[in-house]
Amino acid sequence: MTGDDEDAINIADEDAVHIKVSDEAPPKKGKSRKKGKPRRLWLLLVIIVIIIIIVVPIAATFQMPTVNVVGARITSSGTGLQKTYKTYATVEVANPNMIGVTVLVISGSFYVNGVYGGDFSRTDQVSIAATGTTQFDVEVQLKSTVPIHSQNTVQVVGTVTVQGPTTWDVPFDETRDVPFP
Repeated sequence: MTGDDEDAINIADEDAVHIKVSDEAPPKKGKSRKKGKPRRLWLLLVIIVIIIIIVVPIAATFQMPTVNVVGARITSSGTGLQKTYKTYATVEVANPNMIGVTVLVISGSFYVNGVYGGDFSRTDQVSIAATGTTQFDVEVQLKSTVPIHSQNTVQVVGTVTVQGPTTWDVPFDETRDVPFP
C-alpha cells in the first residue's frame, strides 16, 4: 500500500499511541477548585441535616414552666394612724427543661379577703436553672384599703413571661391563707 491508500483512522490511532504524557498540557488550577466546592457544599449540607436531626427532637420536648404562688406575707411599719402595710407574694417557677430559662416579667393583681388590693409588676429578670425551681418575692403596691385580720385569705392572679428556647406567658391564680401577727 502506498501512502495515499493508507487508512487515515489507523494512522491517527498509531499517532495517538505515541503521545507522551509530558506532551499533554498540565491541568488548570481552576478545575481542582471546582472539585472542592461540591465537596464543601455536600459537607455543609450534611452538617445542616445532622443539626436538624439533633435539634428538632430536643426542641420538641421543651415544656412550659409551671408557676405557683407558694406564699404571701403582709408586713407593717409605724403605729396608730401612721401604720403602713406592705404585701408580698412569693412566686415559685419550676423549669422542667434541660436548659435554663429566664423570668422576664411577672404581673398581676392582689386580693386580700376578697377585696382588690392592687396590682404588681416585676421586671427584674430572674434566672431559673435547668430542671430547677426558684422562689422570689414580688411586692404589691396596695391601691385601696383592704381589711386585715389575724387570718387573711390572699389571692394572687397574673401572668409570668418566661423566656427559654421560646417565650411563654404562664398564667397563675393562687389563693392562700396568710396569718398576720
